[in-house]
Amino acid sequence: MLVLSRKLRESIVVAGGIRITVTSITGQNVRLAIQAPQEVTILREELLGRANAAGRGVEASVEPAVSEPTP
Repeated sequence: MLVLSRKLRESIVVAGGIRITVTSITGQNVRLAIQAPQEVTILREELLGRANAAGRGVEASVEPAVSEPTP
């Protein structure tokens, strides 16, 4: 596992053109913005676990992400 430190408004770029940016830090909460090609599925880990536990395919449980405008 790779562990990186990032400050507010700093990004990490992952293979495939995926960019993860820290948008806010409040106490122990960190808010991330993820920019990725539309064909890339992005799920919170707990949603992936639920989809697998229910015996469904991930695509069946995924709703399209809503993009927020960049400030």
